[in-house]
Amino acid sequence: MEAPGRLDELGAAGRAAWDAVVADTLKRGVEAHVPQGLTTDPAVATEIRAPDWPSFPARIAAELGTGEALVQMDLPEGRLRHQEEYLEWRVVREGDAICRIELTTELREYWQVLAAHEPDRSRALIAGFAGIDEVAPEHVYGALGDPSAATAEARAAAFARTMLPVEDAAPVSPYNNGTDAVCCLIHRDNTLAALVNLVLSAARPLLVEDALTGRTRYPSGSEAIRELHASATDGRNSDPLVVERVTRLATERRAIGIDDPVGIVIHSVEHHALAQPDGTDIPASWFEFGRGVTAEDAPDGLPRHQRLTFALPPDADFALSDLVVRRTGERLRHGGQLAALVQLTVYLRTGLPGSAP
Repeated sequence: MEAPGRLDELGAAGRAAWDAVVADTLKRGVEAHVPQGLTTDPAVATEIRAPDWPSFPARIAAELGTGEALVQMDLPEGRLRHQEEYLEWRVVREGDAICRIELTTELREYWQVLAAHEPDRSRALIAGFAGIDEVAPEHVYGALGDPSAATAEARAAAFARTMLPVEDAAPVSPYNNGTDAVCCLIHRDNTLAALVNLVLSAARPLLVEDALTGRTRYPSGSEAIRELHASATDGRNSDPLVVERVTRLATERRAIGIDDPVGIVIHSVEHHALAQPDGTDIPASWFEFGRGVTAEDAPDGLPRHQRLTFALPPDADFALSDLVVRRTGERLRHGGQLAALVQLTVYLRTGLPGSAP
C-alpha cells in the first residue's frame, strides 16, 4: 500500500510496516463484518467513487446547539471529544484575533509508523507544523531519550505514549494537542480502523419497503445503519452518507474496494462562502493545501491533500476574525465555521453492476 497522500517519506522497513498495519486492519474488518463483493483487484474495480461530506461535526452541533458547539470544539479538550468527522483543527490566536487555522486528516496509525521508522523526518515535519526550527525529542518521544539509538518498536510505543491520547485524556505533547501544533488525528473515531469498518460494515446488499408507497427501494443512510448494524454513527455528516453509497453499490452487486492509498482527503473548500471586510470574495490562494499530491502530480489525476492552512497574506490590513461567513452574516470567530466550508472524501473503487461474485 502507498502512504496516505501518496507521500514518499518511508524507507523499505517503514513501507513494510505500513503494509502490515493496513493488511491487519482490513483482515480484522473482514472477519468482523463479512462484506460482500470486496476486492483488492483494480482490474475488477475499475471505477473511482468519491463520496464527500462537510467536515463540520453536525451531530455535536445538534446536541449542544451550534453556538456552544463552536466554542467547545475550539478548546483543546473539545478537539478530543467533539471533532469527529475525520478532520481536526486548531485555531492560532493573537489576543482575541485569529491569525491562522490549521486543519488535518492525517491518520494516527500512519504517523506512528513514520515516527517509528523515520524519527528525524518526523521531528522535522512537526517542527514545520509548529513554525519553529526544531522540536526536542522529549516532546515527540517522551522519556525514551535519543530516538536514533532505540528500536523502531520502542519509538512507536514512545510516540503513542507522548503524542496520542489515552482514552479521554488529552495528549501529553503540546505538538499534538493544539497548543503548539496539530500533528495527526486524535479523536477516538477518527482512525484507520474506524474508516475501514465504516466501509466494510456497509458492503452488504439491502432493499427496504417504502412506508408510503409500499415499493421496494434503496435504503437511506440512517436506514442502512440500523438494518445492517453498520459500524457507524447516525447523525454525523460522514457515516450515513458513506454507508448509503456503499450499501447501494453492494445491492447492485458491484465489486467494492478501498482505493490505494487509503485515507481521508481534503476534497475542497468553499472559499467563496467567506467575504473580506469590504464584501469581496476570499482568494483561493489564501488556503494552503499540503501533505499530499495535486491532481497534476497524481498518476490517477486525483488530488490527495491531508492538511489545510488558512491564513492572510502578509500585506493584509485586517485579521481573519474580520472576515464574514456569508451564510450566517457572522464574523469568523471559530475553527468550526471554517470546517463547515471544507469537504472531505474517501476514494473507493467499484466495478460494473454484477461484477461482484
